[in-house]
Amino acid sequence: ETRFLGRSVTTFKIVDMPFSLQAKTYSLARRAMMKYYDEHDIARFIKRNLMKSTVLGYWQVVVGTHFGAAFTCELGRYIYFWIGNVGFLAFKIGSYNIYKY
Repeated sequence: ETRFLGRSVTTFKIVDMPFSLQAKTYSLARRAMMKYYDEHDIARFIKRNLMKSTVLGYWQVVVGTHFGAAFTCELGRYIYFWIGNVGFLAFKIGSYNIYKY
C-alpha cells in the first residue's frame, strides 16, 4: 500500500525543470496518493495529467518504494522526489512526431 500521506516528509532528490512544472508534478503526486492505493494507478494519473498539460513529447512516470532507472530525457524535464517512503520519477522524452515514422 502506498497511501501514507499525513505528515509525510517530502524530499526532492533531483530537479531539472521550471519551478511551475515542479509544483504541478508534486501536486499531481499528492492528489494521486489521496485517490489511489496502487503504484501503477498513481503513476498513470500523474502521467496522463502531465501529458495533457505540456506541448509535444511523451512523459514517463515511475512510482514505488524500490526501483532503479537509466534513461535519456529532455533537458529541463526531469524530477525525482520522495513523499514519505514512496519515490516518484518523472521525465519527458522527445516529441510525438519521432514515433510516427
